[in-house]
Amino acid sequence: MTKKLSGSVPSSPKLESAIHSDDSFSGSNDLLYVGHENWSHRRWAWEFLRRNSEYAKSPTELHESMSARARRFGRVEYKLPDSEYGLDDESRLWLAEIVDDFYVCKTDKRREASRLSLKNEDAFIIINLEKTVKTGRTAINSILSDLKGKLNNALDQIEKEREALDMRGPKIVKPRRHLLIHRLKLFDAYSCGASEEQIIRMITKKAPPTGEKLKAIRARIKRTMLHAVEMVNGGYLSLVPLDYIQNKSKAKKAKVKKPK
Repeated sequence: MTKKLSGSVPSSPKLESAIHSDDSFSGSNDLLYVGHENWSHRRWAWEFLRRNSEYAKSPTELHESMSARARRFGRVEYKLPDSEYGLDDESRLWLAEIVDDFYVCKTDKRREASRLSLKNEDAFIIINLEKTVKTGRTAINSILSDLKGKLNNALDQIEKEREALDMRGPKIVKPRRHLLIHRLKLFDAYSCGASEEQIIRMITKKAPPTGEKLKAIRARIKRTMLHAVEMVNGGYLSLVPLDYIQNKSKAKKAKVKKPK
């Protein structure tokens, strides 16, 4: 029996051709997953996003600009689903990583009031760019270094205030990479119309079992597929910041014990 996804099949010819071999599904074709053991979380986010059928639609199918579509899916710039992931992609920003607003008071309006309106836990930063005019643009590095220190101090204060109000943030758990690759491969298999037998062989490397074992593996496939669809349809955004989120519990364990 062949099962197919509804509304989530990638429209990328390269994706499909890489998963197929001789016009049939090939679970052993790893062209799309080369080096996945070392992928950053930003790369994982991109791999799930590029499989989103809405994101992959051609410009003629949607009445919106490329930049508008990029922002709708959490990216600053639109990247074609078939594009190779390069070194420059690691430095490309997602919307969650950019400054919410930016305004420069013009030279002839030095007393102009700011147009920014602050919300809870927003930071209002004033930088005198005249310093860079006088001392050169290398001063920007010093300014940003000083700003980084001040932001860290502000975040420490916010965390203390949140703890006092019992507003602790949610516990962040990084998904295990072997789970991510299982979800990605299973999504590709379903998207390409693989049969249940082919999918089970891809997972177990064996012929489909029978009885209770078959029932158990079907339940496992269903759970994995639900997670995969969730990641493709927006869950990928939770992966973006994981490369630089500090695991505080590990940091505490790593502290050197003071001698008695």
